[in-house]
Amino acid sequence: METGPLKQNLEFGKHVYQNLLYRIGYTITQFLFTALLIRLLGPRGNGEFTLLLTNCAFYTLLVGFGLDAGIIFHISKKEFRISRLLPTLVLLVLPFQLVLSLTGEGLAHALTGHSIYINGLYQRPWIWGTVYMAGLLMNYYGMAFLNALKKFRLIYTTLLGINLAGIVLLFLVSRIAPIPGPGVLIGIFIAVNFISGATLVGINLAFSSGGKRGFLKPPEYRRLFRYSGIVFWANIIQFFAYRADIWIINFFLGKGQLGIYALSAKIIQLFWLVPVAISTVVFSYSDRMEDPHWLEELKVLLRLLGWASLLGGCLLCIFGRPLIVLVFGATFAGAAIPLIIMLPGSLIYIYNIILASYFSGMNRVQINLAGSVLCVVIIVSLDFTLI
Repeated sequence: METGPLKQNLEFGKHVYQNLLYRIGYTITQFLFTALLIRLLGPRGNGEFTLLLTNCAFYTLLVGFGLDAGIIFHISKKEFRISRLLPTLVLLVLPFQLVLSLTGEGLAHALTGHSIYINGLYQRPWIWGTVYMAGLLMNYYGMAFLNALKKFRLIYTTLLGINLAGIVLLFLVSRIAPIPGPGVLIGIFIAVNFISGATLVGINLAFSSGGKRGFLKPPEYRRLFRYSGIVFWANIIQFFAYRADIWIINFFLGKGQLGIYALSAKIIQLFWLVPVAISTVVFSYSDRMEDPHWLEELKVLLRLLGWASLLGGCLLCIFGRPLIVLVFGATFAGAAIPLIIMLPGSLIYIYNIILASYFSGMNRVQINLAGSVLCVVIIVSLDFTLI
């Protein structure tokens, strides 16, 4: 029976393999669900959909305060008990976050007459936006706890099953003539997102049933928010670096062109499937950051990942346009141009994903914060220069 460093090294490889294997299955179902949804929405509807995702993702970062990263960091190091941290988040923090989001929505509507979440599809956009935000936050917290416990297979088999149900539902809706409008289709997406979040939280509640339930004490709050606060600012700045383009394109070119551009961005994100899977495991190993054995295995994975990504980028340059037309329809053919333009930067970004998790696990999130500041200055400046 293996012991010591060899056993830990084998555990790291096993966890990377499990996370990658089940994440691939989940990503395939998520891609099919999203592809069917985008095909039904069309370019303009996909523009509306992308704005909802972007606006709510930013708003969730604001009220979420980086707590998902704090959960993984402290639970991995066994500094907090789940039976105390989970009730604190679900019964105290989450309701407070939703109140904050509703307050911001009310102020925005009173001052501008527009919704923070989405405009033009619903008579009461605050209801749909709040449901979507609640689902996002529950997904973040549910996945954070299970990642910290290294329950990677459980996360993605659960989400895979929910995605399959969503695909079946969308397929049945697509058989209806005429096809329902964007409001109904996006409503289905919001419902699937909420169900997945509630399911993950329910699984965590079942895991924590053995311990004595309670709430965090004031010193524990300070430790949690001290770490999460730095992650929060890094995430906010990084969000502007990699999502400001959505708002800029919508402002200058409108929702139709935004829908085409957003599709190319979604395809690019497929290149980040493997590095995200590796980074999740790296961060969950916060208690072993000084161990050189699994770090050597990580270096080998990084080299293989670089060559594989380069090969994939070359193939996408050749076959990208016909694949886009085949899967999403001829109306999205223009997405091939921004796809090729974004490829070089996206291939380099795969290393950023993993290194950011490594520095977070080392409790050196200040490095991520500095890198995010530099990125947002360069990227946003180039965005406006090229316009």
